[in-house]
Amino acid sequence: GLSALGLKLDGLGRLACAADQGELKLLVALRADPARALGQAEFMRVLGRLEDLILLDVAPSQTAHFATQLLPIAAYPEMDGSFTNCAGRVQRFHRAFDPPGQARPALEVIGKLEKMLDGVESDYSASAVFADLARAESAFHGLSLQDLGRFGAQLNGLAA
Repeated sequence: GLSALGLKLDGLGRLACAADQGELKLLVALRADPARALGQAEFMRVLGRLEDLILLDVAPSQTAHFATQLLPIAAYPEMDGSFTNCAGRVQRFHRAFDPPGQARPALEVIGKLEKMLDGVESDYSASAVFADLARAESAFHGLSLQDLGRFGAQLNGLAA
């Protein structure tokens, strides 16, 4: 999925630089555990200057110890959505059961954060976000969440 969008996996270096220069004050981490990946000392060196770290996750992690806010999110069987596999095939998944307690689908939590931060209320349903992705990214043009069907669909321009 990342390569289809033209993204590289070098984002942590840029984040560290921005945090070190005081340009990055708030980081929202979605199902990520950079403290475990980097080790505690390196994590503190790289991201220790953040004023706020909001962590959205389904389970406790090492990064949770450094977060200023912990927001519970639904696990994959507790939400609707899609994923793109390593062969470039987009596949749909459906909610099997409701999330426990205060956990909500990550898209819903992100929508509420956006509204709190800048007052904008957007549709963060799985189908709306997928439609935005299909409009913005050529690899997804012509695809819709509703039309993925049981076997999914191949991304445009990527051979299986």
